[in-house]
Amino acid sequence: MIAVGLDIKNEWLRGEFEEIIASQQGFQLTKPDQHHTADLLILELDEDRSKTFSRIQAILAASPTTEIFLTSLHTDSAVLLEALRTGVKEFIPQPLKRDELEEAFARFQERHKERNPATAKRGKLITVIGSKGGVGTTTVAVNLAISLRHADPDRSAVLVDLNPQFGDAALFLDIEPSHTMGDIAKNVARLDETLLMSILSKHASGLSLLPAVEAVNEIGLLTPDVVEKTLNLLQVMFDYVIIDSGDSLADTTLATLNISPTVFLVCTLTLPVLRNTKRFLNILDHLRYPIEHIRIIVNRYEKHTEVSLKDLQEVLGRQASWIIPNDYFTTMNAINKGQPLASIARRADVTKSFTKLAQTLSIDEQQTYKPSLLSRLFKSN
Repeated sequence: MIAVGLDIKNEWLRGEFEEIIASQQGFQLTKPDQHHTADLLILELDEDRSKTFSRIQAILAASPTTEIFLTSLHTDSAVLLEALRTGVKEFIPQPLKRDELEEAFARFQERHKERNPATAKRGKLITVIGSKGGVGTTTVAVNLAISLRHADPDRSAVLVDLNPQFGDAALFLDIEPSHTMGDIAKNVARLDETLLMSILSKHASGLSLLPAVEAVNEIGLLTPDVVEKTLNLLQVMFDYVIIDSGDSLADTTLATLNISPTVFLVCTLTLPVLRNTKRFLNILDHLRYPIEHIRIIVNRYEKHTEVSLKDLQEVLGRQASWIIPNDYFTTMNAINKGQPLASIARRADVTKSFTKLAQTLSIDEQQTYKPSLLSRLFKSN
């Protein structure tokens, strides 16, 4: 996801830019105090032109990979020449023309793609898989993804529905997708960021969704190679990649586990489910998957039940990593309305549990943040 900083004083003009940027796949506005992290910074020419150009020089000196777009009512040759000399990549004349701005964004995407190093930071990959059907795997995946967006709004997130036969993530989010994972499988030879972005659906929360295959004749096209290529590309494009793998250990699921450093194994406190969970762990151990990467998530937890957390520990030989309280009415209400829990019951305990889980996943990255020279430059202006 390309971070765009917008430094424009004119409110009407800023509103125009915000509306156009919001409609562009792959672009996301940063907050004013996060402009130093932007890949693209759009500036308005100040009445004191020399002040603007001096600032541009300072920004580019501190962060050579940041691109600058300059916008102004003045389009005389002197301004354009000075902008070019200073390092401005695109000049956006006013009044704005949507098609010209969209073309400028497209050119930026191409440049950004060409210079984006292979060593760039990759998004956090999280696989959610159920130990048995009916344990609430999609509920966990959907609400975790939404909670990650809310916990860290400056970071992008995509939910990938890899449930091979019964993918319902789109239904849980009230999305009617135009494209699905099947479109990727049929066009994998030309898969790139542009194609992938055109296939993704967008939720009102800002969460992107890659819907599950719907056509029966496309399921066979979804090979481990297709899945790996897709996930690797999504990790370049998004900060968080959350995968709903259903409850199957299909070849595509194993391909996902091979590249996923964090796996949430969802279960409930019933003996059949715990028995299946134990089998699941044994299979992964046999396949030499690092068991320490797996976190047990107990869904629909109630204190006074015949099977306890202590029983879980005795059966599995390990403790639960996270507990999601039971709230059948609220959860089913959310599912039937096609809404995440945070939208209809923000204060419910079940919603708070997802919020806290998301915060634990994002806090490490937040703690390692250090202000850059570019950040200090912005604060001094």
